[in-house]
Amino acid sequence: MRYLICFLFLTSTYMVRGQTVNVDDSSSQLSSMTVLNGVNGEPVFNPKYTRIIEGSLFVPAAFTKSLVFIKNNKRPISVQSRINIPEERVHFINDRGAEQYSTSQIEEIQFLQDDKYRLVYVFGIPGCDMQAKAWYEVVEKGKLNLYRMVTKNVQEVKTYGSATTDQKIFDVYSYWIQHNNNCQQIRKITEFASYLQRSNPAMNEKLPSRKLSDKKEADWIELAKIFNAL
Repeated sequence: MRYLICFLFLTSTYMVRGQTVNVDDSSSQLSSMTVLNGVNGEPVFNPKYTRIIEGSLFVPAAFTKSLVFIKNNKRPISVQSRINIPEERVHFINDRGAEQYSTSQIEEIQFLQDDKYRLVYVFGIPGCDMQAKAWYEVVEKGKLNLYRMVTKNVQEVKTYGSATTDQKIFDVYSYWIQHNNNCQQIRKITEFASYLQRSNPAMNEKLPSRKLSDKKEADWIELAKIFNAL
């Protein structure tokens, strides 16, 4: 816990960029003191109340046991956490059971599922300056590294006469590769297959005969695994 205190500067979840309040999320509720601070010269806070009826702004959706790696610190911190994708920050449960977020520079998070499978996310692809700074899932590593960036598409529906806005949140994925000191986004799985064939002609005989889908993560991973095994 000493490392948690040392490397994570803890602040209440709703204190920064808190222009939206999820009415179903107790951690995002405003205290009366926060609202009344405007009397003393601070800007008056007029929150936008929302209810998420589908999807989640977080990855994973629920708090998950994880190992958090802070920049320039090789020893990970074990904590229940999840990533707020739109705000690009990590929320976690502190030792008092309260939800907070970290202002430290986090490079990598490994989410543990059943204490075996690890879902790994990195903030920015290492050694790749051209890509957008965001959270990327590491889906395959080897001679070629394959990453998947997730963004959240929010659809809002306002019921007439209601102070609450309903939100539906949809995940949108894009794929990036890192290979031979090259880093680039790959928009179509056919483009990915062509890249792999150009990089190693042996891929011509290894490509699956079925039609591959841009929307199936398993198809992207399969191609990367075949290439890395050659």
